[in-house]
Amino acid sequence: MHTNQFVRNWMSKHPITVAKTATLPEAQQIRKFLLLYKQLDADDGELTRTRKVRRGVIKEKYAEIIDAVYAGQQQVHIDTVITFQDGNKSRVQTDVRVVDLNPGAGEENPLGKPDDPVADEENPNHRCQKAG
Repeated sequence: MHTNQFVRNWMSKHPITVAKTATLPEAQQIRKFLLLYKQLDADDGELTRTRKVRRGVIKEKYAEIIDAVYAGQQQVHIDTVITFQDGNKSRVQTDVRVVDLNPGAGEENPLGKPDDPVADEENPNHRCQKAG
């Protein structure tokens, strides 16, 4: 499943969570987000053992990604090495798309309209329809 379909599915299953940000002051509303290339992990120091986010670690470790989102980039190039618990390492090279929930006038919403077909990122010629 590509990112757009994943995001649409999540948003359709959690409409209250998404809608709640609209009631917050403008400075606290979610406007842009992206899906990281990995889950946050306590073993990497990103979470406490009780699964709370260590904001200082996140700010430092993902500074380039955060800066790119605030700079208005539509995607962020990732080139990093992940060390697994067993000591093995793997290099990750990918582009992560930034999703803008409030695109400006004339900008295309990267999620499209709810019922519009979306091109599969892995195969641009493949189109899929939103389920449900």
